Amino acid sequence: MKSPFETILKNRSYIVKSKRLAGGYVNSVALITTIGKDGKKQKYILKKYNSEKAINEMLRGYSLILHIVPTPFIVYINKEKLQVAFEYIEGKDIFQMIKSKDPKVHHAFKILAKELEKLHRYKLFNPHYRKGNSPDERKMISHCIQSIKKNNIGDIQANKILHEIQAYIPKTKSIIHGDAHLRNFVYYQGIIYFIDSDNVKVGDLNADLGRLLSYLDIMEDKKHLSAKDA
Repeated sequence: MKSPFETILKNRSYIVKSKRLAGGYVNSVALITTIGKDGKKQKYILKKYNSEKAINEMLRGYSLILHIVPTPFIVYINKEKLQVAFEYIEGKDIFQMIKSKDPKVHHAFKILAKELEKLHRYKLFNPHYRKGNSPDERKMISHCIQSIKKNNIGDIQANKILHEIQAYIPKTKSIIHGDAHLRNFVYYQGIIYFIDSDNVKVGDLNADLGRLLSYLDIMEDKKHLSAKDA
């Protein structure tokens, strides 16, 4: 069944092709390609969310980062159908750059560091912190428990990690991406684009930095990166 967005494009005399992509916890994703009468191609990312709450949270996050860091523009919103279409950004995400040993990957990371600093520069001092019940804290504790079950860490190390998580209170909160893994940063013509604003929020900037570092650690473990490059 065609989406309303595809129907609009077809009614404007475009040839429309749709390809399903991997989605996240709150959405499904499709790549929409249009071909005009002049043969020119245009691409869009169409997301369908699983609830009105999810789409509203994304739009709030999108409004936070839109004028701070490069991010794809929204070209279509249909809240009734829970659908949003974004412009498609050409280029490679940083995960692809690392796997393909792209020589520009170090340059891309330097740009990403500067863009994250711009995003994190917005701070709220003395934030209200839900001690013992913040989403980030619950997630970190869950990851620690999973690592114990997989025998990746021992009891002594686990107890130390759990103590640090439960004792930690950030001094400030910033605008953060909230899902800062390597596939969510696309490098194109010297610019890093922040994609997937579903988890953008005001939170602890170390959540972004820690997620990036953990992915670099994973890529080193999988031999995609040398220890020096990581």
